[in-house]
Amino acid sequence: DHKENTYDPRIYDRLKLNLDTGRDEGFDFHGNITVDPWSFTGKSSKSTITSSGGDTADVEFKYWSNTGYTVNQTVNTTSKGNSISFPEVKVHDSKFGGYNINGNFTVPAADVFTVPETKIYKEFQPVREMWVDYKQSNLKVRVYPIGYENQALSFDDPLRLSNNRKWWEDSPWIRAWQPGQLNSGLTPQDFTRGYWDNSLSSFTRDSEGQRLTALRGFSFDFNPSEETSFVTSVATPKTLWQDYSEVDNVISASRLKQRVSDNLSLGLTGTTRFGFNNNNQSRPDARNYVGGVDASYEIIPGIQTNMEIAHSESMYDISNEQYRTKLSGNAYYVSIMGRFPFESIMDTKYGYEGIMPAKEEGDFTKFRLFASRMDESFDQPLSSYGETRDDEWWGRHMHFRKPFKYYYQGEGQMMTWDDIKNSRLGNGVDIGRSVLGLRIESLAFDKALSNLIDVRNVHSTDNKFVENVFRDELTWELTDKLTGKFLGIYHRLPKTKAGVDPYLFDPVTKSYYANSVIEDGKDPSVATGSLGANYDFTDWFSMNGIWEYTNDLSLGYDNFPRGVLNSQGLGTTYYQNGDKYRQNLISLYSQGYFPKPPYYYINVFKTGFSIRPAENLEFYLDYTRNPFEKAGQIDDNMNHIGLEMNYSPFKKFSMFLRYTYSRWQDLDKLISTGDTGLTAHNNFFAEFTYRQSEDQDFTFQYGEASRNPYNGGVLDIGWDPYGGSLRTIDTAQIFRMYYRKKF
Repeated sequence: DHKENTYDPRIYDRLKLNLDTGRDEGFDFHGNITVDPWSFTGKSSKSTITSSGGDTADVEFKYWSNTGYTVNQTVNTTSKGNSISFPEVKVHDSKFGGYNINGNFTVPAADVFTVPETKIYKEFQPVREMWVDYKQSNLKVRVYPIGYENQALSFDDPLRLSNNRKWWEDSPWIRAWQPGQLNSGLTPQDFTRGYWDNSLSSFTRDSEGQRLTALRGFSFDFNPSEETSFVTSVATPKTLWQDYSEVDNVISASRLKQRVSDNLSLGLTGTTRFGFNNNNQSRPDARNYVGGVDASYEIIPGIQTNMEIAHSESMYDISNEQYRTKLSGNAYYVSIMGRFPFESIMDTKYGYEGIMPAKEEGDFTKFRLFASRMDESFDQPLSSYGETRDDEWWGRHMHFRKPFKYYYQGEGQMMTWDDIKNSRLGNGVDIGRSVLGLRIESLAFDKALSNLIDVRNVHSTDNKFVENVFRDELTWELTDKLTGKFLGIYHRLPKTKAGVDPYLFDPVTKSYYANSVIEDGKDPSVATGSLGANYDFTDWFSMNGIWEYTNDLSLGYDNFPRGVLNSQGLGTTYYQNGDKYRQNLISLYSQGYFPKPPYYYINVFKTGFSIRPAENLEFYLDYTRNPFEKAGQIDDNMNHIGLEMNYSPFKKFSMFLRYTYSRWQDLDKLISTGDTGLTAHNNFFAEFTYRQSEDQDFTFQYGEASRNPYNGGVLDIGWDPYGGSLRTIDTAQIFRMYYRKKF
């Protein structure tokens, strides 16, 4: 019935057929044909709706059969600078009835838009992937008429000029170009700038986390020798609702690397991106060029310096001569990194993250000191830096639970813990920032003691203070039974500005959200100190405990749930070179229910018990008491007690049971009635698996616990990599049966 916490996208039938020729040389073919609810989409004809105040909006309603509803979307009006947030609407018999809807804000007074009865023209799109490869020992050419986002090239240059992002983010390659809008119905008129839009690419996913915005193009990978490599690609994204012939932007990326000597390598990087105004006869509307030169030089074995200089040239809103914008900027990066004992790191894969001690090494240290600067006018739309600059929220807490080994982010994107663990630490690097950072990681006492120190100082390119972040993580195996941990974080920020949130920002404009409860001149800085220990009493019983003293009530909780209380609109105007512009304004509401700067400190206590009475049976009991009672189910910092069991009575059969009792300040009640009382929730989940063979098994599930048996029990589109998150806090009355057979 489309109610909260009842819709589960994994309730569906799916037929999936992979076709592979599996050739190592010569021509190779891959195809993926999938028939599931995401294969059936639809859209309306493009039409213009009118408001009571004479404003208009050009709309195309989108539909997908996984919900049976239209897709919620925000559309800017064409005349008076308003915007409309269209809700999901149920589609019956390929149409939905008319309704009235208010604009998001008053320009200059309340405006009501009339949506007529609308017909949806449905489509069937079963082909998810298709490509042809030509492979030789030193050459690979791929032509992909349609492919997933993993076709995007990720470069290893210091500035990561292609496909830089957090592991859970959508690739910047699959984002759309949203043309600018002239608001000619206002006096004086103003203009809303165009931008690279991820509103569809970020949420258009199937139930396993696979993003369904496709890429179309080709790639060329050539390695004529061990010293030389060259890779290039040209692509264009396609949403589920675009006709195949429709193109709104085209991408190219190329990288040449040359090993000059045993201790010196050079790199050249070039990217382009062109956007088209499909509202104006597909005229060219955006263009971006980025070029970079980088070098790696190993001064002595074990000490290496890396540097890169990049330059960008951009022009946006080209189809409107009056409001077109030109940008020209530079980016710089230089670092020195090394390891002790000294050993060559010139060929280390993944750079600093790939420097690891050998098994026979006892004491070990690695370090990196870096400085970077990206001009305010530097522009690279093929990479995203807004998330990689900051710590992950789960990285600001201490853990004893083992993380998942694998993390599923769609077809061909299975990641390991080693791939994502370093993302818990941000680097501060972003456009308009100058950063100085230092990281030192050490192992001592035959690897019984490990310590990580990470410091970064960030200023804007006009030398205004942005942030200081200091972290110290220590793990010490005091005995063969006792392990102790310490985590200290200090995050210093400038004094607040009245009405501006100090943490939440718009990734498009980089403007911080409006928050009316923020007072001027307050200190929003936060700090965390955690102590923890795990003691193995016997081979079958262990206990851990964590004490956390913190006032980090925003970043430490991913700004959840307060961050979801936001509204969007085109609410502010500004002048540049005599022309008036209108920009997106995101405002937080009902923030009076949440802490505000200066943030108060709380004591959080967590404990866990692991009981393994037999090799094939394990119980785990965990408990959290958190005075911040709005902490939600994104991780185990929510007030709860949980019990889980893993049991394999015989080799072919296994079961997993999990019960969680939680208490939470209900967000709906909080906003609607101001009720701050705690409500109790019960969640039970059961999974039974019978493995007939490696190629055939059957799984039965009841409830919801973010587990997918055919991703190897990995975390798929969950929140917490340590398994503490819950998609629902109440038991989902859902039965699932999976049968898998490999032919």
